[in-house]
Amino acid sequence: MAVVSTVEEQHKAIDRAYLRPARLLPNRRSAGHGGEALADAFELLLAVVIAEKPKKELALTIGMAMYEGDPAVVKAVLAHTPLPIRLLVPVIGRRRYASYVSMGRPGRRAWAP
Repeated sequence: MAVVSTVEEQHKAIDRAYLRPARLLPNRRSAGHGGEALADAFELLLAVVIAEKPKKELALTIGMAMYEGDPAVVKAVLAHTPLPIRLLVPVIGRRRYASYVSMGRPGRRAWAP
């Protein structure tokens, strides 16, 4: 049960870090300002996600975010990354998540990118 409580705490930390960019993004889109605060919020979210996941699972995490998350948020996060990362991360992340889901994990449905 220790694993379950650890995972629950990780999810809570990520949820808390996600709330700020989720609140700031609509204002950025409509008013065109607040970019610095939004960038800071995304940096915090990324730091929390990275801290909560082993590095070998980052591609899986990114793929999961791309599958489950809002495409506009994923695009906004990637917009602030260097070009090679912007080009490679979506491909690697999708493939890694598709591979993970198709492994027949209990309670998971198959997904093809």
